[in-house]
Amino acid sequence: MHLVNLEKDRFWHTSFEELPSPLYSASEKGLEATVKGLLSKSTNPGMMVKGQNWRYDALFEAASKGHLDILELLLKTVDEIPREVVCSIMSCFKVTESNKKKLPIILNLLWDKGCLHDQSRASKKIIDSELVEAAALIFDNSSHLLTGQLLDQKERFDVGTIERLLDRVIKSEINSFFCRSALVGLLFDKFDTDIKLTPSRMEGLAISLAAASDSTVVIAILNRWLNDIVLSEEFIGRISRVKRGNQARITQKVLITATREASDPQMINLLLERQDPVTTINKDVFLATARRSSKKSEFMQILFDACGSDAVIDDEIIQEIADNRHEGLRMMKLLICRQQAGFVVTKQTFCKAAMHSNREMMELLVNNTSGSDLPITEETLVAVAENVLHGEALIKYLFDLKGHDLPVSESLLVSMASIKHYSAADIVLAFILERWAEMPVTDELLEAACLHPNSLNLLLDRRHDCLPIRKMVQKAATDETRACDTSQSAAYASRRLAN
Repeated sequence: MHLVNLEKDRFWHTSFEELPSPLYSASEKGLEATVKGLLSKSTNPGMMVKGQNWRYDALFEAASKGHLDILELLLKTVDEIPREVVCSIMSCFKVTESNKKKLPIILNLLWDKGCLHDQSRASKKIIDSELVEAAALIFDNSSHLLTGQLLDQKERFDVGTIERLLDRVIKSEINSFFCRSALVGLLFDKFDTDIKLTPSRMEGLAISLAAASDSTVVIAILNRWLNDIVLSEEFIGRISRVKRGNQARITQKVLITATREASDPQMINLLLERQDPVTTINKDVFLATARRSSKKSEFMQILFDACGSDAVIDDEIIQEIADNRHEGLRMMKLLICRQQAGFVVTKQTFCKAAMHSNREMMELLVNNTSGSDLPITEETLVAVAENVLHGEALIKYLFDLKGHDLPVSESLLVSMASIKHYSAADIVLAFILERWAEMPVTDELLEAACLHPNSLNLLLDRRHDCLPIRKMVQKAATDETRACDTSQSAAYASRRLAN
């Protein structure tokens, strides 16, 4: 049976002696029965390193591929493992939910063979902190599972080892890509009372959690030491600085930064419970929330609940909500439920909703304003034409509302046809042209419509005299934003003129 992949070109330039050993290849491929057979026939099963390069080691391959049954077989046949091989194994473990039950057996084998001992303190049988750090460097969930299993053996650690590991995390030397909060959570969960949080360590700890996607650990740490630290604006914004003090103070700036940057609504609740008496939920706090990129509605609900009827939601805040294409609709619904008396919908708000939102948002605004006072302007219709996802639905809705009372003019059509970036202008222009059949087709409109082939077709059906073909072709030839469409439009116009 061939264990080497001979389809790889490099093997045809390699001598037989230089090929990976059968044991290496079988371990790599997870062939447990083959490994057992090779081990039973080998006169020297300890010779697992090809040449002097540990990278060819069967142990390494079994660990890195997650073949823990094979790794157990190999470990039972080896009396001594070079430290560099142990470090490599600890830094490459592939542990999953399906094979993690085998992990305690593997680690106990390594421990019983003395592979995990700190050799400088062998008599104390303390685990080598560098090996734990190697496990923590793994860039996936294996790090959490492996490190958690190691930390379960508390008797193998001393406080110094734990604090050194925490300091490595604080210095961002561990888990640069894996969520550091998981490792920090393990350390505090198992060694909470043993770790001494000095001011510098507390400040560094905040830095290490700055990129945490799960704020559960952050919330737990804040709850645990909230009375011992002062939360700065930077800590809340990027969770990047903590100073010790007698009492946590939540100032206006801290609250604004938190509503803008925090990833977990629990953080806001926690801060509001500790805010200064002079700290209020003012306009700046609401604006910061309205500009968030995620979970805006959850944060907005918390602020509404906290301030009751005291907060004044002005037009600038409403504009920001309408401008939010991600959660603006949810926030607008919350606002309408809260503002029982309604609010003024300005033309700026209407334009922002037209550009970024869908029909449901527009309906909310329309229903909050009397039909005769709808602030629909030419600017509103241009914004609809720029709305890539919802432009067609919006122009149909507005036409159903206002019909031919919509402010349609030649200048509006030219403005729509002049939109260069990807938009719904083609569809919106065609919709309007079909319903305003009497609209004159000017040279300026034809030149602008070179950017929109479908609309140009409608215009050319209405214009039978001499076309400004030279200017149209020149515009199409020099436009770089939609070169394919404009060249097609120019070619079509040329054929129409020739006919």
